[in-house]
Amino acid sequence: MGMVVFTYVAFLVCVVGIAYRFYRFYKLPVNIRWEVYPVPHEPGEKKQYGGSYLEDVAWYEKELKKDHVGEWLEPLKEILWLERVKKYNRYGLWIWSFCLHWGLWLMFLFVVLMLINTKIFIPLGLIKTAGILGYGLGSLGVLGLLVKRTIHPTLKLYTSPIDRVNLLLLLALFVTGFLMVVSDEGLKHAFFYFNAILSFAPQETKVKGVVFWHFFIFNIFILYLPFSKFFHGPAKYLTYHKILWDDMPQSKGSKIEKLIEKQLGYQVGWSGPHVKPEKTWLENAQN
Repeated sequence: MGMVVFTYVAFLVCVVGIAYRFYRFYKLPVNIRWEVYPVPHEPGEKKQYGGSYLEDVAWYEKELKKDHVGEWLEPLKEILWLERVKKYNRYGLWIWSFCLHWGLWLMFLFVVLMLINTKIFIPLGLIKTAGILGYGLGSLGVLGLLVKRTIHPTLKLYTSPIDRVNLLLLLALFVTGFLMVVSDEGLKHAFFYFNAILSFAPQETKVKGVVFWHFFIFNIFILYLPFSKFFHGPAKYLTYHKILWDDMPQSKGSKIEKLIEKQLGYQVGWSGPHVKPEKTWLENAQN
C-alpha cells in the first residue's frame, strides 16, 4: 500500500515541479538573441546556406513564413541520435550517452506498455523486450560514462560529486529494472503494482524484493527529476526555440517590447570606468 501511495505523491510532485520550473523560466528576463544561422524554421533554400528572411527587400511588408516540420526535426535529431554529442564531443562519450538516453526512452515505453496492459492485452514478449532492451542499454550506458569520467584525466576534473550521484542513481534504477524484467515472477508483481495504481486500490498489492526496490528508486527518480540536472531535457525546448532560434521581428506595442522596456529600467548592478551604477541600463546606454 505504501509504495502505491508513494507513487501518487512522486508523480504529483513531479508534475507540479515541472510546471513550477517552466513558470520560473518564463519569468526570467528576456534572453539576448544568439542570431546564429541557419535557423531550422527558415523555409526554402535560405536554410541550406544559413540565410534569413532579413535578406529580402521590404521583408517587414511580407507575411513571415515558418517551416514547422524543420523546426521540430532538428531537436528530434538531438533527442533520438544526440547528434551534437556525436559531432562535437572529443572524449568518446557519444555511444555511452546514446545507450543511457535510449535506455530511458525504452524504460518509459515499458512503463506505458505495462499501464496499457492493465486495460488492453499487449503480448508479454513485446513488454519484456522493451524492458530488457531499455534497462540493459541504460545499465551499459551508465557504466560506460562512470568509467570514462573516472579514468579520463580531463573528464575527472569536470565531473562533480552530484554528477556521480546522478549516474549511480540511474545505475541502481536500470540494474534493478533489468533484474525485475528478466524474471517472469518479477513481471507478474510489476503488473499487480501497475494495476493497483490505475484502479486506485493501493491496499490490493504488496511489492517486495527487487520489484520493491526498483519502483522505490523509480519514484525517487521521478521526485528528483524536476529539481536536478535531469531536467536539461525539457529545458532544451526553451534553449532552442526561445534563445537559439528566436528571430521573430520586434513589433510596436508587443509583449516583448514591453518586457524590454521594463528591463531597460533596471538599475545597473555592476560598476566600471564607463558605467554609472546609480543609473538605469537605458540611461547608461544614452550617455
